[in-house]
Amino acid sequence: MKKSKLLSLALTLALVFTTVFAGTESIFAASSQEMQAKSTDRINAVSLNSKDKADIWTVSYDQNSTTYIPVYIPKAGTFKIDLAGIDYQYGSYIKLKNGATAEAGAIGSYEYISSSSPEGVIFGEVSKGGTYYLEFSTTLPGTYKTAFSVSYAPAGGTLKSGTQFFGTSPNGKVSYYKITAPGTGYMKVTFPSTASTYSPSYSVKLMNSKKKSISGDYQSVYASKNYTTYFGVGKGTYYIAVKTSDPIYGIRTTYNKVTEKSGSTKSKAKSIYKKGTKKGIITASQSSTSGDWYKFKITKSQTVKFSISTLASSNGGLRVSFYKAGSSYAFGSQSFSSYTPSGTVQPYTYGYGKKLAPGTYYVKVQKYSGGNGYYKMKWL
Repeated sequence: MKKSKLLSLALTLALVFTTVFAGTESIFAASSQEMQAKSTDRINAVSLNSKDKADIWTVSYDQNSTTYIPVYIPKAGTFKIDLAGIDYQYGSYIKLKNGATAEAGAIGSYEYISSSSPEGVIFGEVSKGGTYYLEFSTTLPGTYKTAFSVSYAPAGGTLKSGTQFFGTSPNGKVSYYKITAPGTGYMKVTFPSTASTYSPSYSVKLMNSKKKSISGDYQSVYASKNYTTYFGVGKGTYYIAVKTSDPIYGIRTTYNKVTEKSGSTKSKAKSIYKKGTKKGIITASQSSTSGDWYKFKITKSQTVKFSISTLASSNGGLRVSFYKAGSSYAFGSQSFSSYTPSGTVQPYTYGYGKKLAPGTYYVKVQKYSGGNGYYKMKWL
């Protein structure tokens, strides 16, 4: 899956300061606004999940006037400060700080705007909401003007199925994203957007409504897995816990309903017939010994094959095991994971070549190593 990058100010400035976009008005509702050198006006950071667009501001300053602009974030999260130089002779420094003084601590790294690097982005991770300050300064002669916009991503929130949500995990701490499953099915979790300049990874857990893990240890979601994982769920409220060094990311969960007709025990196994297909969910909250049971009967020795496809969590996977009638021991099994999500299984009886002897057989689908998710099984 190709990850998208968050829109930079350089592109939006090109749209605002030159012409309209595709024959219509600019994607920003307002043109740039000039901040006064000693402005006390507070700029409210706009959520990246809002339909509102962040205003573009400009500020002028020189080596004799360090300028502080107060910026406000309503909750814990990460500031995204887009910067672009408009007028400059040499270079200037822009920092996000805890206070409006030279001694105040900086948040994140600073940006140096010059002719060789006329644009930049500051990501400022903060553990609580409040007012912080942008510092514009230079030690070189001349006058400077810098354009900037202020947005933010919150540390956690409520997700809507199929809709991307921009979030953050400040300083590598856990952020929680609330989701609701209307019934039994699976959640596809993807990270389609990044603010990182490299290929990040995400540590992910599924939690119950009390934020207690039900999917085992954190699982890693990264490029080779298409930034995607899956969770099997029943009806209820859940949280996805995320840790990452990516300053801002997009997270999307998509709920998919699955109607299942399986047996909860061997004695309650549901029949599967030649050319028939069964679909099911192994939920994250299920025990490792429970599973879905099916049975089939053959009246003569023959080749039996099942095609199996799964959408499983990155930790562990799903196992398909075969039992003879009257036996509690599996005579064959095969495991599927995010690395090997599908394949063909051919159970057979010793002494019959690759065929099964006549009789009744049982199939059990269960989790292993904390795995969970969706499966589809077809008797070929």
